[in-house]
Amino acid sequence: MMKADTERTHESLWGREPITVDALVPTRAIDYHLARTHVGTPLTEVLDEVRAEIEQVSMGPQATLWTEVRIAQTLAYAEWRHEENRAEYAAVMGGAGV
Repeated sequence: MMKADTERTHESLWGREPITVDALVPTRAIDYHLARTHVGTPLTEVLDEVRAEIEQVSMGPQATLWTEVRIAQTLAYAEWRHEENRAEYAAVMGGAGV
């Protein structure tokens, strides 16, 4: 189990459940990437892009940091963030779906 000081909880601005991930999950990089991804992009495409980036990074000097748990948390965070972006779009557009 992770220690509390190595976890980060991200609160939803749109009434969704918060998500808690390991502090080493690259949430800022995912936020940056998904801020430039259309909210209508299918989730499978978003997760495929994140997986490809993980594969590329995990071949470098920090490969040992990419455990199965961290990879799963990274993908879960990417999914959560994409859904947050969709919720924001719906709120801004007056409830319009993506």
